[in-house]
Amino acid sequence: MSRSRRSWARPTGLAPVAWLAIGLYIAFLLYPIASSLATSFTDRNPLRAESAFVGLDNYRQLFGDPRLLTSLRFTIVVVIVVTIVSNVVGLGFAMLLNRPSVGYRLMRTLIFIPQVLSGVIVAFIWRSILTQNGLLNTFLRGIGLVDQPISWIGTPDLALLSVCVVVSWATIAFATVVAVGARRALRGGADRRRDRTRPIPLRDAANDRPRHDDQHRPLPDHHVQAL
Repeated sequence: MSRSRRSWARPTGLAPVAWLAIGLYIAFLLYPIASSLATSFTDRNPLRAESAFVGLDNYRQLFGDPRLLTSLRFTIVVVIVVTIVSNVVGLGFAMLLNRPSVGYRLMRTLIFIPQVLSGVIVAFIWRSILTQNGLLNTFLRGIGLVDQPISWIGTPDLALLSVCVVVSWATIAFATVVAVGARRALRGGADRRRDRTRPIPLRDAANDRPRHDDQHRPLPDHHVQAL
């Protein structure tokens, strides 16, 4: 057996991890997608044990339902609003919190907390805020702005606003971290370019010391590239 075949047959350290990742990807992502696609062509019902192949009937009913356009419109509006708000607010936080002190690091950590919370925890938090007896209605009635509780989730327009606020709150953290990293990368690149073009003093070749006139000149481009 040749050396190349022996090296191919001998597993490397990361090979088991790679195969495990591929297996999990297939089991928990590709297989559910394929199973759902196959089920969409049947009349399967969880309350019945048997199912039959119906072809494209489910898709005909879907595209003939007027609620589909309402759902698509709702989703498109949420995507546009959340994208704009999260990026603008995240960039603003990045500009305010891009400092090396401990206090700014603590504030960046607090802003990033919504990103690491699970969806269940986020749902419980905002449910306690947006219900009719939640914190928001209690606060508004306490300061006298409203007399009756507002249905933030039951009214279509207010439900759209509520979803945009919740999703923006959860995604601003990620946008802030990305903006902070981009600003630091740009600053590091600018510092490296400035260091490459910084003037250096002319030295006396005989005595290996700076000349008395202390003249400065920038390095040529080919010397900068060589360094």
